[in-house]
Amino acid sequence: MSPTGAGTSKQMKVAANKASSAVFTLIKAKYQKGEKKDQYSGAIYYRGKPRWGMNEKFKAKVGPKMLAESLRWNDEIKLYTGKIWAAKQAQLILDGMREVSAEDAKDLADVTVDEIIFDDANAAEITMFPAEDELNLAIGGTTYPFKDILTNHGFTFKNIVNDQPLRLWLRVEPEGQPDMDADDFEALFEQYGFEVNRYDGVEGDEDEDEDEDA
Repeated sequence: MSPTGAGTSKQMKVAANKASSAVFTLIKAKYQKGEKKDQYSGAIYYRGKPRWGMNEKFKAKVGPKMLAESLRWNDEIKLYTGKIWAAKQAQLILDGMREVSAEDAKDLADVTVDEIIFDDANAAEITMFPAEDELNLAIGGTTYPFKDILTNHGFTFKNIVNDQPLRLWLRVEPEGQPDMDADDFEALFEQYGFEVNRYDGVEGDEDEDEDEDA
């Protein structure tokens, strides 16, 4: 006698899930309401999932590469989702997914990051410069993705700096070598595909003086 009813349905669903492949996709986000409804918002979202039974390893491999954006399970589309900012970050996520298991790597072997999708995306730019003195490092721009990292390394976010409406992360670096200096942060930002504009607050003045002397 063959099993019937809800038990059979559940078993079929489990079997289908186990047979499913790993998924990696990128989509352009649209406004869901208001005057701009259905217009492109400039944000890019990752959607994906690992093979059956690999969720915890998937989260360990991919979660940190999402930066400040946590992976969220969308029960409607049956995929994990999260905002990302640059093509290099998307590649890091894809590489992480391939490390989950040999089966995941096989599923994603021919998958590539469509960099064109980022052409019209919101800018991923960081500005770095010394504020007030050479030990005070300021970081501005698209900093939200790195907010947890900056906080953990001694930065404080300010909306007002020197009585001016400036949104900056500030850290007074110790006289000794800090755990992460300006060079380290620049390398980190660029690793994730962010454009870094770095100013030292000195060369510009020197160049200006040289022009005047000429």
